[in-house]
Amino acid sequence: MKTPSPHSCFFRCGLLFAPLLISSIPLKAEVLFSYSGGTDPTGQGWTFYPGNVDNVQAHAVTIEGLPVWQISYEAPVVTPPPGGTTHSIYYRAVQATDRFQEGWSLKATMEVTIGGVNPTFSNTVYYLSSYDADGTPLSGNNRRIYGITFGLNAQGRTIVGLAGNDIAVWTAPAAGFIEVELRYEPGSGISLYANDTLVSSGYTGTSTTTASNNYILWGRSTNWPSRSEAHWANVEFSVIPEPYTASLLLLGLGGYLYTRGRRSFAKSSDRLAP
Repeated sequence: MKTPSPHSCFFRCGLLFAPLLISSIPLKAEVLFSYSGGTDPTGQGWTFYPGNVDNVQAHAVTIEGLPVWQISYEAPVVTPPPGGTTHSIYYRAVQATDRFQEGWSLKATMEVTIGGVNPTFSNTVYYLSSYDADGTPLSGNNRRIYGITFGLNAQGRTIVGLAGNDIAVWTAPAAGFIEVELRYEPGSGISLYANDTLVSSGYTGTSTTTASNNYILWGRSTNWPSRSEAHWANVEFSVIPEPYTASLLLLGLGGYLYTRGRRSFAKSSDRLAP
């Protein structure tokens, strides 16, 4: 009986094309931290920062069966809802490392139900960093904000902008929840996705010197003198591994199988030898 050779086309072609195949497979991001609606964010590891915003209330509600955290602003004076307290922003510290060079993602699922005038981008989710998007440290007190802003248009649909340029770059097709994502990928920079559709690319953030640490922040960010209300269902910050990392792992596995094949071939040849 002829024993299959480890030098067969199966092994050679597999080792040759495996990196190309794996590079086309989307890899699962590693979630560093997140918020899921329906409970107070402080119970999920987020810190509340009230700032100077008055008359802002926040509490858990359920919208069309979806548990969310509602942040609302009433002007000029309003009585907080039962169990509600004054809130504005929630944040978590993030330690930027060289892993960020592989890519990162900042996502949010939310809706704006009451907006201000002009319109007002009074809600936001952003990454405040003393590093460039790829994890390179900035000098001195320089900081970058990579953020998404949210408002409401006259038709009652959520509008989306980018921090540093508060004009609408995307409008929801209808009222209701939307999912947005800022995604950094090496070689491509930062792109904005809305409902899984590419909206904008080449985003570089905006400069600031307002903080000394690195944070992920979300909530109401401005004290505009008009009513606003938003529902937050999810916030998520992840690190995205590059495909070539998985390719190297697969190459290692291929090498291991190739070596085992050679050994098995040698043993089989010895047994078949006269």
